[in-house]
Amino acid sequence: MRRTLFCLPIAAIGLAVSLGNLEHVAFLYPYPGGFMSCVETTAAIIVIAFGALLFHNRSEIELGLVCGVNTERLYFTRFAPMVMYTVAAMMLFLAYYKVLPFSGPLAGELVYFYVPERVKLYAAVSMVVTVLFFASVCAVIRAVTRNCYITFFISFIVHSAFSELNKKIRLGTAPLGQCSVDPFMSSYIISDHVPSANESLGLSPHVWTYNRLSFLALAIIFFVIAYILLKRENLHKGFTE
Repeated sequence: MRRTLFCLPIAAIGLAVSLGNLEHVAFLYPYPGGFMSCVETTAAIIVIAFGALLFHNRSEIELGLVCGVNTERLYFTRFAPMVMYTVAAMMLFLAYYKVLPFSGPLAGELVYFYVPERVKLYAAVSMVVTVLFFASVCAVIRAVTRNCYITFFISFIVHSAFSELNKKIRLGTAPLGQCSVDPFMSSYIISDHVPSANESLGLSPHVWTYNRLSFLALAIIFFVIAYILLKRENLHKGFTE
């Protein structure tokens, strides 16, 4: 935890830059995005960078093996605090943010927004799930490719694809039903209080919970796969070795 403490200010600075002045950021907004959109998309990129660039010097892994430290233990011991510090930075901004009634004109009414009671509790759960999902994706790709830069490139492509889907849904250019495969769903629907107008489109009243549980399950599965791959003790080898 002490060795990776630098991740907390890095994550906080990244979130601060993306959010700007919090007093002028709506909680949910179509474009360019509200508080939830900025926090989750930025935090996902931050945790991808932490996970991908971890152990860019392969001799550090070799030293661990010489000292009898398993690669999977070494990797997750270093990566877990980085994820925790990223989550901590998000929680700090969430605690500071004040949800206010929004009375300004929306950029169209193609997507219906709803902010329920105890919204910060739902937001905290959503943030943790989103970060864990992208951290697990990064861990699997890192274990498979055994290359820092390839991992970051592929993970960033995955992030960009999901971000583009989220943007299309928020702007109404993609069917709202695709929200079930959107890891950033909380940028337009949060909690199980789906407005009746959206239920008429075929959405389940519990679509948000199903979405969060699905991505949490995927995160667990990907972490298990990464753990199994790392047990092969070949992370110190190059991509072509």
